[in-house]
Amino acid sequence: MPYSVEHLLENQGTVIVIQKTDTVTTALDLMIEHDFSQLPVVDENGRLQGMITYESIMRAARSFNATLDQLFVCDVIVDAPIHYREDDLFDLLDELKPTNAVVIIEPEGYVVGVVTSYDASRFLRNRTEDLMHVEDIEFIIKELIKRTYAVQKHASNATESDDTAMKPSAPRGKRSGAGNAKAFEELNLGDYINLLMSRDIWRFCAPILNVDKEPLYELLVWIRQTRNDLAHFRCEISPRSRQELKYCANWLRSRYRDYEKQQGGSVINSLLEQREEKEMPHTAREEPPAYQADAEDKKRSRIGKVRARSRYAALANWLAQQGEEQVLLTFGEIEQIIRSPLPASALQLRAWWSNDPEEHARALLWLEAGWRVTYVDLREEQVIFCKIESDVAG
Repeated sequence: MPYSVEHLLENQGTVIVIQKTDTVTTALDLMIEHDFSQLPVVDENGRLQGMITYESIMRAARSFNATLDQLFVCDVIVDAPIHYREDDLFDLLDELKPTNAVVIIEPEGYVVGVVTSYDASRFLRNRTEDLMHVEDIEFIIKELIKRTYAVQKHASNATESDDTAMKPSAPRGKRSGAGNAKAFEELNLGDYINLLMSRDIWRFCAPILNVDKEPLYELLVWIRQTRNDLAHFRCEISPRSRQELKYCANWLRSRYRDYEKQQGGSVINSLLEQREEKEMPHTAREEPPAYQADAEDKKRSRIGKVRARSRYAALANWLAQQGEEQVLLTFGEIEQIIRSPLPASALQLRAWWSNDPEEHARALLWLEAGWRVTYVDLREEQVIFCKIESDVAG
């Protein structure tokens, strides 16, 4: 079920209220002290009577042509939109659009809190950030599994595709029927965890992760449960769950970054040396030509629609014009090419740079232009793109 309004009331503390007989200056002092833009108005028993806002104060002062110290709360009170603890969060969001603040009351009319647009956006942002950490964890586990099969395939000169070879192992303690096999991209996080823990894959990944198998399995099972709670709105995750989620995501990013750097060390050093010989990639300073798509292409194909509306089309176009087999760009240079800042997620999440066109439309653009991401260093804010036909760094 969706989150309830009560989730937004956690850690709010004591509700600050005012009464009709108080002066407006008293109310303003409280609003300034607590950085509120409104206050609930209650009677002597604590039941809601309405609310005052900066707007209602200004309107009353203008209408009465009065100074603030001449006005009382009863002169500036307005109706207060209300909700209850058990109401769905998404019902409250509709109310916030025109009012910016909603008073939460008990059935008897007692005020228990105030929810503002800021409270709701912060709450939803935290949940979005949590899911982004989950996405990064799943992405890195998938990449490690793919690397394992790529190495094994190369070593054995196998002819079967990765998608055929990569099947989930049965969950621990359970048996899996032959009819349960799924394509690799159709698996869920639990399947990827089980694959990571399987004998052959763990033999390859253990030196990369450099951690005991059982504690990591327990941590990833915890993460999977947290992911399910977030995805299905089952409950508000605990501070410990959020802490474990962030820790696991940061730890995996660090391990995978070190592995990528080790695997592509010679390529990275070579590209860095080439950069030192130049002031900066000269084309990063030029006006990037528009990534063109004809009218029919825009109407009929997904790539055409993405080209027409995405700022990353300029990056794809820039890549398509490069003669080198690989290019190393800083995040700042990419921002120059696309003429706008990269989002915070690009600076924090390895999965943002995924080559998966189904999950990320921007990847569709650089893949269609003939390039793929082969290395990302979030700490140094660098990314390497490689031409798909050569794929030297991959």
